[in-house]
Amino acid sequence: MSFLTHCPECYKSFKSRTTLRKHYTFKHNSPQHQSLALDFVDKDGKAATIPTSETFPTEKLPGYYQWLAGLVESINESLHPMFPGKWITLNMWQVKPEYFCKLAADMNALPDNIRDTSHKKRPFYRKSTRRISYKVFDISLVQGALSKQDIVELKPQLLFSSGNDIINRPQSQRGNISQLLAAAKARAFVRRTEQSVANETPSNKCAILVKEPEGRISREFELIWWPKLYTLSGLGKLDVRYYLEKIAL
Repeated sequence: MSFLTHCPECYKSFKSRTTLRKHYTFKHNSPQHQSLALDFVDKDGKAATIPTSETFPTEKLPGYYQWLAGLVESINESLHPMFPGKWITLNMWQVKPEYFCKLAADMNALPDNIRDTSHKKRPFYRKSTRRISYKVFDISLVQGALSKQDIVELKPQLLFSSGNDIINRPQSQRGNISQLLAAAKARAFVRRTEQSVANETPSNKCAILVKEPEGRISREFELIWWPKLYTLSGLGKLDVRYYLEKIAL
């Protein structure tokens, strides 16, 4: 069962903030749709309970930063040329609700859709449980939230040699995607022996792609919160979903 939200202008119903954003932009020509405070209600008009961020205790910050560093390290490790370019979902179990609320608040993430659905991944089998999706379309917000800790540096894009070794280069030397694609086409018919040493010449680029939707194509950074899987411990499950772009150079 999906909860519905409504357009504040014409009160038309929508299942997600994303579809409401499109409607609000094209029908009402307003740029304020992204920050609208929306309620999600069920078929009986009852509002869904949405996790809210409170003042985070200073004494709990070290534990939060350690947990956040683990998330950043997991994201960095997923950027590997042996993995295909596709949607990636990191499953994080036993997450404290206050950790999730702080992460969502630091990303300025708002609920995109709420529904009661099944969960069939071990160790929890539920015919119906609450699923809350938060979507972010600005990579700078993601980087800002994940860089609150200084244990592990987030690497949203990496260059790899043919031996799958990471190539560290200054940002100014990497170029944008268009330049990298042009360079790849220029080298398409050059024999391997005529190219530079493998450890100095990148052969693959892996990057997290986050941007505003273009038609039906969506490239968001998504936080999926499952608040009711754990019934005794008060913990939750967090799925972190993003698109891994892979380019052969």
